Amino acid sequence: LNEQLIHRVCEYVNENYKREISLEEAAGIAGFSTYYFVKLFKEYQGMSFVDYLVSVRIEHAKQLLDTTDMNISEVGSEVGYNDPNYFTRVFKKVEGLTPSVYKSKKETKK
Repeated sequence: LNEQLIHRVCEYVNENYKREISLEEAAGIAGFSTYYFVKLFKEYQGMSFVDYLVSVRIEHAKQLLDTTDMNISEVGSEVGYNDPNYFTRVFKKVEGLTPSVYKSKKETKK
């Protein structure tokens, strides 16, 4: 049952990653206290809720960088980051390179 509830939260994140999703909101969807939710989420997903949300956003950002001509701040905004500098920092932390370097590497492979 807990696993299904965590799965439901993950689906919710995948459908709503573009907007702000708080830890409290996610815990509420699962029907758990924030403390218990944090513990369970990590147990079932192997990462924190925040890390999961970031990974979903960055995966969508990579798809947009690969398949559209959107600029970096448009991509960041589209995946839920209103501050392009923050988006770039998060992207670099996850991927090891900035979104612009990622995009230019993709373009040179075409």
